[in-house]
Amino acid sequence: MLLWYLLAFGLAGLVSRFLVGSRTPVIVLLSAGSIALISPLSLLFCLAVAFINFPLLRNCNKKAVLTSFVIFNLLVLFGFHYYENVYKEFSTQKLPALLGMSFLALQYLDFGFKIYFQQEDKPPGLSAFLTTVLYFPKFFSGPVASLPALEKQLELIREENDSCLGLNRILLGLFKKLVLAESIAVSVHSVFDFNDAYPGLTFLIGALLYSLQLYFDFSGYSDIAIGVSTLWGIDLPENFNFPFRQRNWGDFWKSWHSSLTNWLWQYVFNPVYLFFSRKQTNKIFIALFCSFAVFVSMAFFNGIKSGFYLSAGIFAFFYFVEAVFKIKKSAAYGLFIFLIFSIALIYFRCPETSAYAHITQRLFDFSNFIPTNWLSEFFAPLASGGTQHNYFNLTISLGLSGLFLLFEKRIVGIFFQNKINFAAWFALMVLILAWGVFESGERFIYMQF
Repeated sequence: MLLWYLLAFGLAGLVSRFLVGSRTPVIVLLSAGSIALISPLSLLFCLAVAFINFPLLRNCNKKAVLTSFVIFNLLVLFGFHYYENVYKEFSTQKLPALLGMSFLALQYLDFGFKIYFQQEDKPPGLSAFLTTVLYFPKFFSGPVASLPALEKQLELIREENDSCLGLNRILLGLFKKLVLAESIAVSVHSVFDFNDAYPGLTFLIGALLYSLQLYFDFSGYSDIAIGVSTLWGIDLPENFNFPFRQRNWGDFWKSWHSSLTNWLWQYVFNPVYLFFSRKQTNKIFIALFCSFAVFVSMAFFNGIKSGFYLSAGIFAFFYFVEAVFKIKKSAAYGLFIFLIFSIALIYFRCPETSAYAHITQRLFDFSNFIPTNWLSEFFAPLASGGTQHNYFNLTISLGLSGLFLLFEKRIVGIFFQNKINFAAWFALMVLILAWGVFESGERFIYMQF
């Protein structure tokens, strides 16, 4: 549903270039209407939080107000996670979904800190502020945009026409989501969601596939959101920069969900590092504490289930090891990063204790790590069945994913231009129509946050 509303929003962006006067009423009506159709509770909750945050932001130059503002938004974030991850899960009643609040909380906090440190002006008016907060393409799945920067763009209509760039990004994102992410999702679901006692190697390959699914799903959404915004003449921050081509842990995190990573480095890592540096604390302790502070904050952004913090702990440990021992970049180390990242993501995908405890036990049971029956314990689960059709689907999905990653820079170079390459468009359109999942696909993974 979100995907089709985004495409309709982008089409409205093309038409908006012919509008005379302010686009703000159009954007706020389309945004509020789209959010209400997907999750009415999210719209109501967002408006309530926005009405409270607006007067606080206008007085955030005072330390006491800033402190109240930060506490309020952290409580909002905790309350959102408690509702979505705890109360809603164990309630006997079917409760409505509350989505996208983590992204908004980080954007509010960024705005407040920038006002306090005199990097940005206070929000001038409530209508422009609400339009910025509700702006639909970044509402449910980010990227984490700067609200003041976005607000300044809303009233501007670019003279240059970059519609081709926007359409290119949308098509690339559709290909990543509908063809690559959704075809891999079938295998990931088959491995992780039935509590079967597969050998460790099956779970390991499933984890590697989930890393690819998450990347194609989230980077695909980011491409679509950025492309839709480009049609409106609005720039959203980039979120990915070839993370699986990076050769050390630090570069990987600079290129993975970079809008969140930049936020964490600016508001968690840097203040913590400066605090301990002034006290002449041991450098190894500083590196350890900063690493865990950043990744624990990332886990809190995701939720309050234990799996998120286990995943973050693994990330932090290897970031700390790399920082202390100054491991050199290499292709082999890049593959090791992909392996560790994939194993840690098991706890991100299966954050409940009962789920990840079973998988962990199987993954580290080295006596039963290798399948004894390769067909039933390895190939059939990964293919989501044992028929010839299942194996054909798996082969095509892995082949397309591998080819995309191999030629990713070249493909991105074609689709990040402000002109249409008709041969590339034809190829992707054929693949989307022939191999895309349109009806039974999953919602975007990061929509839950």
